[in-house]
Amino acid sequence: MAAGEQGWSFDVLGPLRVTRDGEPVELGAPQARAVLAVLVLHAGRVISAERLIDEVWGASPPPSARVQLQGLISQLRRSLRTDAREAFIATGAGGYELRAPVGTRDVDRFEEHVAAARDLISAGDVVEGAARLRTALATWRGRPLDGIEVPAARQAAEHLSELRLGALEDVVAAELELGEHGSLVGELAALVEENPLRERFRGQRMIALARSGRVPEALDAYREWHSLLVDELGVEPSAEVRAIHAGVLRAEPGLRPEAVNSVIDPAKPRQLPPDRSGFIGRRQLLGELTDEFVRPRDTPPVVVVTGAAGSGKTALSVRLAHSVGDSYPDGHLFAQLRGTSADPVSPKAVLARFLRALRVPIDMIPADLDECAALFRDMLSGRRVLLVLDDAADEAQVRLLIPAEAMCAVVITSRQRLSGLEWGRSVKIGALTDTESTALLAEVVGGERVAADPEAARTLADYCGGLPLALRIVGAQLVDRPHWTLLDMVDRMAAERGRLDWLAAGDIAVRASFALSYERLGATHQTLFRRLGLLPVPTFASWVAAALVDTDEATGERLLADLVATNLVEPVGRASGGPRYRLHDLLRVFAAETVEREPEAERTTVVERAVGAWLYLAEQAAARLPGSVLQPAPGHATRWARGLGEADRLVADAIGWFDAELPGLDSVIAVAAGQGLAEHAWELAVVCGVYFDHQAVYPQWRQCYLRALPAARGAAADRGVASLLRGLGQIDIYEDRFADAVAALEESKEISERIGDRHGVARAILGLGTIHRVQGRMAEVLGCGDEAIPVLDELGDLHGGVQARIGRSGVYLSEGRIDEARDVLDDAMQMCAKLGDQHRTANVHLAYGEMRLRENNATGAMKHFRTALRMLESLGDQRCTAQVRLRIGRAHVALGHDAEATSVLADASAQFATLGNGTREAECALLLGQIAARTRTV
Repeated sequence: MAAGEQGWSFDVLGPLRVTRDGEPVELGAPQARAVLAVLVLHAGRVISAERLIDEVWGASPPPSARVQLQGLISQLRRSLRTDAREAFIATGAGGYELRAPVGTRDVDRFEEHVAAARDLISAGDVVEGAARLRTALATWRGRPLDGIEVPAARQAAEHLSELRLGALEDVVAAELELGEHGSLVGELAALVEENPLRERFRGQRMIALARSGRVPEALDAYREWHSLLVDELGVEPSAEVRAIHAGVLRAEPGLRPEAVNSVIDPAKPRQLPPDRSGFIGRRQLLGELTDEFVRPRDTPPVVVVTGAAGSGKTALSVRLAHSVGDSYPDGHLFAQLRGTSADPVSPKAVLARFLRALRVPIDMIPADLDECAALFRDMLSGRRVLLVLDDAADEAQVRLLIPAEAMCAVVITSRQRLSGLEWGRSVKIGALTDTESTALLAEVVGGERVAADPEAARTLADYCGGLPLALRIVGAQLVDRPHWTLLDMVDRMAAERGRLDWLAAGDIAVRASFALSYERLGATHQTLFRRLGLLPVPTFASWVAAALVDTDEATGERLLADLVATNLVEPVGRASGGPRYRLHDLLRVFAAETVEREPEAERTTVVERAVGAWLYLAEQAAARLPGSVLQPAPGHATRWARGLGEADRLVADAIGWFDAELPGLDSVIAVAAGQGLAEHAWELAVVCGVYFDHQAVYPQWRQCYLRALPAARGAAADRGVASLLRGLGQIDIYEDRFADAVAALEESKEISERIGDRHGVARAILGLGTIHRVQGRMAEVLGCGDEAIPVLDELGDLHGGVQARIGRSGVYLSEGRIDEARDVLDDAMQMCAKLGDQHRTANVHLAYGEMRLRENNATGAMKHFRTALRMLESLGDQRCTAQVRLRIGRAHVALGHDAEATSVLADASAQFATLGNGTREAECALLLGQIAARTRTV
């Protein structure tokens, strides 16, 4: 809009009015005003022509209604134009829209003033808050949209009138708090007359009358209200109004003319629990918070210490309070709020307790919560008092307990984040470090016992997950058993099942502490938390949560966010696809115990769904990686994709996705196998084999396959057994374990033949051919090719076909049959063109380079090798880039480039050492030795 729009105002808090620079704008006929009223009420949103017709003409519009509406809109557009000749009313295919700039509607200005006023009052600035409310109410000119009787206007008028009454109630409450009761008596009488069923006005009038010394009139006002409700409506006044009536009868504080503080002599309470000796850890944090509590501030310092059960929140808070206590000489107040119990302490009960500690007589403590909070703030005015509020349930439990006085300070502990609290700083504490954990254990059991077996002490610290509560309980158990060594306790806690049994001493127990947090969760959150105990993975993504409770990923993310807020789940950064989470080790043990209450069949279904999600995403990720001779064909395991949203987003970075899931893959496979889901176990392992092969992560590859193999054998899943054996054989080839590789591949071939899997047979033969080639049995290599290539070609396995031809070219080259090698490599390159696969193409270039070396054309070989290296480096393939560097080293040697050869061979040797390929590492060493010998001779 142009600059001239700032002088416009669209007003509905009274008769509809549009002004420009204070002058009214002619709006035309009543029907035009009705159309504009609907558009103003819904400013910023498109209103369809059909709805406008319904609003203006009702259920029976004239046939020309649409034409008439267009005419009315045109008339309004002409009347409502900016200096830039732009109309405020936009038209389009979807309908009509009033594009009123921010701040030009009186209802927006009213609501903005009201919201700001309520924030000010909540923050303790009642004077400014009351003034803002009066400013808001001054925007009203009468009944909203008076004279416009379309349905939308009538509904809006009712809603807006309710907002005005709420603001009136709030301003009266604020001005009563400011002691302006005398000036409010007349206004409240009028408000009660205008709104006879508005109970809050009734109660406020009673308060104003009582504070003005007109107690009989206040009692008469209650009797009038009681009679109206009971006699005519058959209900009693609310508890709040009955409490005001009782307070007037008893002349309670706030309901009589005297000043409360004139009859109270404040005390200096000292309620802090004793500080715990041997406080361990958190030193830096404690120092930061101490500085914050002792320096001058404009607002009271408020710190919320959050963390999981047993993390030491109370110990830190009490230590902090004792550390800064001298800076708050007028009192130290402490309240155990029991927020994690089934019966949290109410704010009213805490306020009453604090007021009694400040020597307010019981009969002068208000019954009304807000008045009680106001009296508490009044009592702390001008004083330096420290409050410690331990174990808060939520923001509502502590909000009214926070003083307005800047010289006061508050420490709150909670298992919740309390992110909705308007003041202060939130500090989350986690587990102690290994060193701190061992030191805490030594503090409890004695340094000599820890020094006698430091390794056992570290193991116990690990079993306790760095939780101070768990460490102190273990220490107490050892103190009660002086004849035990730390290793005795390690032996008893070694098994996760039953570990929590040892983390109990007297009336404290880790399990019970966890249970309090768990029991406060809603049913769905409880289900998710306990089912996380089914999957002993180090970290997990939100889609795992979705699978566990059979929902969509967004809901899973929200559920996890709630568990993070309660400190039952920890965020641990991001990886491919989004945030990652973890369970503390002991919480995972607790979840695993709790989930055992679910029927076994249900647990199996949950695991099947979760592993099905892993399998589905692993397939999507593997499809984005370069092709592999290990590329699996789908099996019969059920996939779960319903709640995964856009899988493309989750696995866009395929390597990153596998990297994030790698630490837990073997556990997921083991869980599937343990639940009898053998098909899921072997399929997931085999699908991940594409990644393992590409990234050359052999130990994890072997571990996952060996997790799945017994399950596949036990379930007679022959196809899975054969696939797993082929993968294990490939790993053995990479690691020069050729006897083991032959055994695995021969068994895979035999099983594939038995079940009629020709493709599996050809793949196994391909692997055996590789072993023959490495061991110099060239005739057998050709025989394997003769047997495998026709099948691979028939089945359309271009990856396998290329690989087989590369192997055959190596045989031809070893026998000096250059032309035949060239022919077979040309065939392979044509197949690569069909595949569009850089990885296979790079391998063919590698073979071409070998052929050029055989032709004594090292320069030509180098071109092919460098092309292959560029391709493979772009794919991040460490194993194949090492192979290429070895060939480049050979080419440099042939060209007499000793320095270049030495550099590239050293790099290749380091890669082979990392990959565990001793044969190739030895080749590098041999070539480096030849270069060194030649250099010395020269």
